[in-house]
Amino acid sequence: MKKKILLSTLLISALTPAVSQAFGNRDVWVSGWGQGVSEFVILGKGQSQLYLTCEDTGSRAATLSFTDEKGHQVRMDNGQSLDMKIDDEEPVSVSDSESHVGSDNVAWAWDKL
Repeated sequence: MKKKILLSTLLISALTPAVSQAFGNRDVWVSGWGQGVSEFVILGKGQSQLYLTCEDTGSRAATLSFTDEKGHQVRMDNGQSLDMKIDDEEPVSVSDSESHVGSDNVAWAWDKL
């Protein structure tokens, strides 16, 4: 039973980047919802996109991933560091949405976007 759950989780994790690229718009944020998870994405130049997911119950931290123009992806949920610089503001770390400071940084970035 545990093997089936683990395999299902791995499969879903592997497909997440492909799913996140399946929708989006270059001018406005696009949102989606499925199985208690809200998704938000906006597309940029080339393959670039900013993708945010959050569980509706708030039982898990929000997840943010950025893909650059060439398709290289940075995700905050796999130990990578992700900093955002919006307009002329100082760069802010949005790598940790589980702590109070990290959660505030993600909320600040979301409000700015």
